[in-house]
Amino acid sequence: EYWGRGGVPTLVMAAATADNAFTITGFSVALTFVFPSPDSSLPMVIMKGPLEVIIGGISGVVFGYLLSFIPPKSPQQTAIQTFLLTLVGFSCVFGLKRATFAGAGVLAALVMSTVAAQTWEAKGEISGYLQKMWVVGETLLFTLVGGQVELSLLNYEIVGYGLVCLIVGVLLRCAVAYLSVNCSKLNVKEKLFVCASWTPKATVQAAIGSIALDRVRESDPDNSTAVLYGVTVLCIAVLAIIVTSPPGAALISLLGPRLLDFKAEETEPIRVSPAYDNLSIKSDEDKASDLV
Repeated sequence: EYWGRGGVPTLVMAAATADNAFTITGFSVALTFVFPSPDSSLPMVIMKGPLEVIIGGISGVVFGYLLSFIPPKSPQQTAIQTFLLTLVGFSCVFGLKRATFAGAGVLAALVMSTVAAQTWEAKGEISGYLQKMWVVGETLLFTLVGGQVELSLLNYEIVGYGLVCLIVGVLLRCAVAYLSVNCSKLNVKEKLFVCASWTPKATVQAAIGSIALDRVRESDPDNSTAVLYGVTVLCIAVLAIIVTSPPGAALISLLGPRLLDFKAEETEPIRVSPAYDNLSIKSDEDKASDLV
């Protein structure tokens, strides 16, 4: 409903897409160094991170380009496009994970949907279908993440340091967001809204927060120190969701009407009922001539 002079929602969505891609890629590179394959040499470990970025980016562009032409126009085109987008996305994630390029799969799915959406005419309807599907996926995702948190392994020191890191991180994130749009044509109110919109963090944290713990349990489940580190990472991810997501969503809803311009809907032309088509407005001279 609110857009601002510079297309603020579009700007925020584009920046969030780039941020997610950068976050997933960086996390995958870090996992490569922390959990290297036993038969991998040091040069291969170093090259695997950039290699995942290249493979994920190229795969996403190729599949997105193909989906922009498939299927041909038909009454069921929107449903088919939604199905193909979901199917190819799952194939990228699980197929590249099977090939030991897990980060590349997630990046490929993200890039693919971005490329395909640039040419689809009914991307609004497709987004509506995916949002309905995401209601189920979101519930399962956050339920699984919350169920893996082992409170018995945590202490107040870990939680306290985690909260401090989150608060400092959010403040720096908002400051960098403001500086990023400082030279744009946005006014001060719109710049402040951009800062507020970058406060909540939830989906990516829920998706990748438990990966480190899963890797530890697969490779060395008896290593209590490594398990504690994995649980700590998962705990910080859950804290990020709890601390930033609800307040951030409330902040966006509160500041949106106050900081952004309202996007008025186009008004439909006034339609005159057929019963009044023969009516006309007469001048005083016409009325006088009628009396004569």
